[in-house]
Amino acid sequence: MAQTKADKIARSILASGSDEEFDLAGFDAGQVKQLVTAAFANPIACREMFRISFVVGGGKKVRSKYDDKLPKELSSALSELGFSEDKGASVSLACQQSFKYQHNTDTDLKTMHVFPRVDIAAEEAEGAGGEDGIEGELTPERMCTVCSMDVFGAMIADKVHHFSQKRGLLRLLKATDARMAEMEQRMANMEALTPAEDALYNSAQDLSDKIALLTEQMDAAMRGGKLTKPEQADVLEQLSKQEAGLAEAVKAAASDKKRTKLQKRLDDVSALRTSVADAKPIKTVVKHGEEIAELTARVARMDALVADNALSLDGMMQLPKLKERLSELKADGGWFVDPKMKEALPAPKKKVNAKKSGSSGGGAGRASSANDGWSTAKTSRVGRGGGGGGGRKSGGGGGGRFAGLSLDD
Repeated sequence: MAQTKADKIARSILASGSDEEFDLAGFDAGQVKQLVTAAFANPIACREMFRISFVVGGGKKVRSKYDDKLPKELSSALSELGFSEDKGASVSLACQQSFKYQHNTDTDLKTMHVFPRVDIAAEEAEGAGGEDGIEGELTPERMCTVCSMDVFGAMIADKVHHFSQKRGLLRLLKATDARMAEMEQRMANMEALTPAEDALYNSAQDLSDKIALLTEQMDAAMRGGKLTKPEQADVLEQLSKQEAGLAEAVKAAASDKKRTKLQKRLDDVSALRTSVADAKPIKTVVKHGEEIAELTARVARMDALVADNALSLDGMMQLPKLKERLSELKADGGWFVDPKMKEALPAPKKKVNAKKSGSSGGGAGRASSANDGWSTAKTSRVGRGGGGGGGRKSGGGGGGRFAGLSLDD
């Protein structure tokens, strides 16, 4: 019954694409993870940004209906899919893939608001007669899912540089792989797929190989001292948690064989944690860092002038272009960037005409190309693995020593 309820809520979220509230009374960790994976693993086709609210607790009158760990379990399941907590999140496209916890004192209910990733282009394509549910703008997530291994190797070499970016993509691919397995089970039970699910099933390629490649590269980054300072701190925190959990499991092991196996894993995690802690963090240069810092400061000054009704007409005309340019520069820094893992931007260079430019607006700079040249068609061999073949390839990815030490969950 609980699984049916989780599936029913997920289907309702995917079908409506609009603000809704659901009560998670009686849900445990497994049901929460099933719901979150089914509902939020992929962008949701909709006409506009929306919010999903989950009631996860409350005051004395309803407290007994909810597991005390429910808010933590929900936030953990969302984080595994790349979502991040944002206490200032609102129903805006800029707040996609975030969540926030709120205690409504008027109703005395505790609620988790989720702002999912959305695909407005896909909804518009379906409304215009799209049949496969995969048409519309190709997002990075979709491209990485449907491209061949040849193209995938080139994509991550160019767009997914750092450990935290690879981890974000790995989580998405694992969630999609789990969804593919669930669809296969439904088909085995003679249950029909929706058009969108059918399109995903027939378009996804080489998920196991892609997961294995990312896992190996993340393992190499950790063991080779290729983590930035924020990444290093995050990895050490997670390894310490794994270490503590394994130490408890070793103590509670029911047999010598199980204890020996767990002790070996604990030794591996401890050795890796020591290696990561001893390594010197790498320093990265933020792509377009100086221009981003300069434009950020400039836009902030101009926004302040707008608030005081003091920005010139020329400045008002240039401000949208400056903001668009700033968004382009930030997006050009790579895919699947975790905001918490970003390095600090350099200070903007001072200019002689800084005062003047703050009020007049100035030029918007060069526009970046709308098409980066990627195609999902098979190309010359780059990276590892073979291309071709739609659908799901059986067998798990993620070999090597890192297989048991995955930090994406």
